[in-house]
Amino acid sequence: MISTKHRKDAVRKADEIYSSQEDDARALGAIMMLLSDVPEEPLLTANKAQVGAVLGLCALGFMINHKQFGPRARRIVESGEGQMILRLSGGIANPQCEIQLFDTQEEYAAFLQPILASGNFATHKNSTLL
Repeated sequence: MISTKHRKDAVRKADEIYSSQEDDARALGAIMMLLSDVPEEPLLTANKAQVGAVLGLCALGFMINHKQFGPRARRIVESGEGQMILRLSGGIANPQCEIQLFDTQEEYAAFLQPILASGNFATHKNSTLL
């Protein structure tokens, strides 16, 4: 969740981080390395208290700059109403992703309801959700 006060700064910083990557595959690989605690920029310059925020900004930068989903992801951030999921799979050399966008909290709740009701939280093995 990004507070209203910090939305513009978060988007600006996420864009900055994303633009420092060579391409989408490199951006996804960097996110995977951050998740694995591999010493990778921009994590090298972050203090321990900032690690989660840096990882979130990297994922946000990827989603708001994605060719297909970027404009909608930006609208979700601007409105402060929806949720976004970035599901990573594959390896650092061949990263894959799936993006799911929910424009409202109600849509997100509807998505979560059957998962929570079933108690089956491991349906997507070998992937990481951000």
